[in-house]
Amino acid sequence: MKSWLKATIAVSLSAVVALGLSGCSNPNATPSTTAFVPHIVVVMGNEGPSYEATLKAAAETAAKKLGAVLEWHGETLNGTAKAQAAVVYQAVQDKAQGIILMPVDNTLQQYVDLAGGLGSDMVNLDSHVTVLDHVFANLYDDANQGGIKLADSIADSMDYKEGKQYEIAVGISKATDMVTRTRLSGFNYELGAKYPGIKVVATVESKASANQAASAVAKAFSANPKLAGFVALDEFTASASANYVQQQKIRIPLVAYDATPEHVALLQKGVFTHLLSQNPAQKMAAAIAVIVAHQMTGAKPQSRDQLFESVLLDKSSSKADLKKYSYLPAK
Repeated sequence: MKSWLKATIAVSLSAVVALGLSGCSNPNATPSTTAFVPHIVVVMGNEGPSYEATLKAAAETAAKKLGAVLEWHGETLNGTAKAQAAVVYQAVQDKAQGIILMPVDNTLQQYVDLAGGLGSDMVNLDSHVTVLDHVFANLYDDANQGGIKLADSIADSMDYKEGKQYEIAVGISKATDMVTRTRLSGFNYELGAKYPGIKVVATVESKASANQAASAVAKAFSANPKLAGFVALDEFTASASANYVQQQKIRIPLVAYDATPEHVALLQKGVFTHLLSQNPAQKMAAAIAVIVAHQMTGAKPQSRDQLFESVLLDKSSSKADLKKYSYLPAK
C-alpha cells in the first residue's frame, strides 16, 4: 500500500478516536476483558474501480489495526438496491456488529431500520437513507457542494462570459442513484444561479459500466458537435470522455469527479482541467473506527453526521497534493 495512504488512515483513525468520540455518551467506558472481535460487513454501492480499491485498502488496514473482522461485498458494484438489501439482510441474520452501507436508493430504508433496530451499528457512507433514526453514523462528503464546485470549474475552464451561449454534456452513473441526484442538484442549481448561458444538451449515463460509458459518450459527442465542455460526475464517464477527446483530437475542457491515478496523470497533461477528490480513505477508516470503538468500549461519536471535505485539484495543485489526494489503482 502507498505510504501516504497508510499515513492518511493513521491520521484519520487517531482523529476519530481523539475528536470524533469525545463527548461520548459513556465517557468512562473501558474495554471488555472478554475476547471479542467485532464483525463488520461493508456493502458497496455504484462505485468506480479506483474509488472502491481505495476504500477497500483503507478498510482492511483499519480493521487490522483496530482488531475487527472485515467482510467485504463489492459485488454490488454493478448491482442494485435489491442486491444490497440481500447482503444487509444476511448480515443481520449473522448478527454482524457493524454494517457499513452505501445505499443506492431509498428502498434500503427498511433494511437500515431492521439492522439498526436489532442492534447492529449501521453506518451510512457517502449516501444515506432519508430517515436516519437507526443510523449509528452518517459519514459523507457534500455531494451537493461537489456538484456546485464542478459547475464553477467548467465555467472557469470555458472562460465563461455573460451573454455568450455554451453547450455542454454531463456524465452520470445512474439517474436513480442518490449520490448522483445530489450531485446533479448542486450542479444544476449553480448553473441556473450563475451561468444562464450554459446549456446541458446531453446527459450520458454509464450505469457503472466502462463499455456503456464509452458508447454513450461517443453518441453524445456525435449528436452535439458544438460541445464546449464535458462534466463527468462519475469515474466511468470521466474515463470515457477523456479517451474520446484524445482519440478524436478534440480540445474542450473536461472536469470530473474522482482522482484516479489515470485521471491525475491526464490532469497534469491538460486533458482534465479540474478533478474532485472525495478523500475515500479517511471516510472508510473513520467508519471502521467508530464501530470498533462503540463495540469495544461503548463509546459513541459526538455527532452522528460527519462531513469530510472534498478537494478540487487543478493544474496549479502541488505535486504533494496530487499525490495526497490521488486514489489507488483499480484492482
